[in-house]
Amino acid sequence: MVTASGGPIQAAGGNGVCARVALRIEQDLVMTRNAFDATLELINRDPANPLTDILVSVQVFDAEGHDVTERFGQRPPVVSGLGAVDGSGSLGVNSSGRASFILVPTSEAAPEGPTVYFVGGALGYRVGGTRLEIPLTAAPITVFPDPRLRIKYFHQRDVLSDDPFTRNIIGTTIPYSLAVMVQNAGRGEAKNVRLISGQPQIIENERGLLIGFKIIATEVAGRSLSPSLTADFGRIDPGRISIGRWLLTSTLQGLFIDYKAKFEHLDSLGKTNLSLIDEVTIHEMIRMVQAGGIFEDNKPDFLVNGDRDPDDMPDHLYMSDGSTNLVSVVRSATADGAPAAGDFTVALTADMPSGWTYLRVPDPANGAYRLARVTRSDGRQVAMDTNAWQTDRTFIGRTDRPIRENILHLLDYDSTGSYTLTYEFLPPDDFTMPESFVTALPAFSTAQIPIRWTGADFGGGQIVSCDIYVEENRGPFIP
Repeated sequence: MVTASGGPIQAAGGNGVCARVALRIEQDLVMTRNAFDATLELINRDPANPLTDILVSVQVFDAEGHDVTERFGQRPPVVSGLGAVDGSGSLGVNSSGRASFILVPTSEAAPEGPTVYFVGGALGYRVGGTRLEIPLTAAPITVFPDPRLRIKYFHQRDVLSDDPFTRNIIGTTIPYSLAVMVQNAGRGEAKNVRLISGQPQIIENERGLLIGFKIIATEVAGRSLSPSLTADFGRIDPGRISIGRWLLTSTLQGLFIDYKAKFEHLDSLGKTNLSLIDEVTIHEMIRMVQAGGIFEDNKPDFLVNGDRDPDDMPDHLYMSDGSTNLVSVVRSATADGAPAAGDFTVALTADMPSGWTYLRVPDPANGAYRLARVTRSDGRQVAMDTNAWQTDRTFIGRTDRPIRENILHLLDYDSTGSYTLTYEFLPPDDFTMPESFVTALPAFSTAQIPIRWTGADFGGGQIVSCDIYVEENRGPFIP
């Protein structure tokens, strides 16, 4: 089980927070792993004497004959017809029984490549007052290397949604991302890998604020799996990486100030070296970006704030191939003017160092126009909405409300330092609330009651999701 959690701060009037909320998302990591079924069948053809005090021990030997049973975990045997195989079992006359032992290799069983072992043991029982001990002929098995998974979570810091302190205006809810990078650093295949998520849970809300989080979509390797909460990664070969993400919404704006991720290997065998997960980490993500040019692989990359600083600027770029790059920050630039209805272009210059650089400056449009295109002086385009974007507020934490300011953000590699910004008109404001309609129910019905509903946004927008609440026998409305 993997748990990722964070605590957002919601801003209030003046100085001070509206509420601190602890959010937890629990996920089960499920995959197919190597295991062996060692089955013993007993047949008692003696018409007069039962077999009693049956004891079976299973041992594993290496090619040199050394006992290496500790390299395997053993599940409790599944017994039929024998009662037990711990020394108290029995088998009646003219009858048969069997015991099945599941052997699970640990990480030490085949660290480098396929390894042959021999499964044997001993059978003991009493018949007619005589105790017999019989060695079991060892049978060969081949153990293949295990996968070793390294899991990196990237939790988006800023959550853009409704500002609770703007009366009569409902802000736009913008989905934010929780992404995961699953890297197989082992020598074996990871088979049928799935991450199963539950809906986010608010486990602490110091002021009882009405706030909701919801997972609205899932993606794996760029494929939309909506509306499933299960991210199915399938097979991850040795040395390969697979990336998935969940899109979430919040009913109120805020930012996450703390992140924790942990995993627990749930197994009854009592061995610590059966887990196929080497590590789980979580990182504060500023934005999911796209490292283009020579780095282009059509997979997302992650702009991260890893080193704490007063302004929480990004400092690392986690690439989809598992590598990490340092990111420089530039906070000043020169624009030749502001866009206007007759001229939507702005020339922007900045002193940009080599390598990856994050540019954060006041937006020349100051919120009056939408950025449509960013072109470098060498003709290359900067990817819009991933590597170039606009914001209208800055979350600063420290118990302060967000600052209302229009900022231009840009991430680039080996920048020329000169850009042409092309703007366009903003879409008209939509002040019309979406509406939903539930088809009227009949006065009398059977035990199975069909409920049908529709929804529409007559202001020109689109409905992302619906919440349906039902009350039964005049009880409270519940989802």
